[in-house]
Amino acid sequence: MSVESQKLLRVKSVITNEIKSIMAIETDLKKWKSLHGRSPGPFEIRAAGSLLQDFYNCIERIFEMIGRDLNGGIPASDDWHKEILNNMAMGIEKVRPAVISENLKKDLNNYLKFRHLFRNIYGAKLEWSKMEFLVSGLPEAFKKFEKEIKVFCRFLDKASEEIK
Repeated sequence: MSVESQKLLRVKSVITNEIKSIMAIETDLKKWKSLHGRSPGPFEIRAAGSLLQDFYNCIERIFEMIGRDLNGGIPASDDWHKEILNNMAMGIEKVRPAVISENLKKDLNNYLKFRHLFRNIYGAKLEWSKMEFLVSGLPEAFKKFEKEIKVFCRFLDKASEEIK
């Protein structure tokens, strides 16, 4: 097996592991919802914020691996987090197809923005009214992501076979 083929399969392995982590986050979020319902207090809001941050962190780890191993590197700009998300919605001719759709990119951008906010403000300043849609939308966002990333994994499998 060639080094290039191994690299593609390693990317797929990282994707698989991160998907398992997201599944655990989704399970935790379901438990959180069953305990706190529609009007969580300040500590519960902080907990929900942590789960939202973890969700996007897992996705971004996948994007970083793809960026490093398939795109030739991660953007070096100050807004590289946004840039890498944008890059994942673009196919690169003779390198790889788009990893995610434009529609999913828009959804994930909301989680990226929240993650940035969560990291840069005090937890007491989190507002449930501004994050409730992210909590309720996470299962659907994950479902879309999982579907689209599986298509990308099939590309990795096929490309790996072609370069053996």
